[in-house]
Amino acid sequence: MATNKTFTESSWAVGNVTAPIPLNHHGGRGALQLVVTGTIQFDVQSSNSDLQLGATGQWLADSTESENITASKWLTFNAVPRFIRLNVDSFTTGATVTVNYTQED
Repeated sequence: MATNKTFTESSWAVGNVTAPIPLNHHGGRGALQLVVTGTIQFDVQSSNSDLQLGATGQWLADSTESENITASKWLTFNAVPRFIRLNVDSFTTGATVTVNYTQED
């Protein structure tokens, strides 16, 4: 599984969060590359709620590596959540975050 998406200011305009990104929680380990341009501070939050069946999401940043991100970095998931999203704390106009995700089948 692989996904690539670039988020801009309009992506987090409602509530300072992006739409959930579905992951294959039945698959193997996953690697997440975050490429940051501009000035932004955000958390990568994960959820195991079944959002596709209408469950209310319970979101958390599952490690200190997932919180207060301000620069490009790699994260890995040994236990892959169902969904991730970006929770933006602060940013300046023009900031972007590109999410590149790959996962073992």
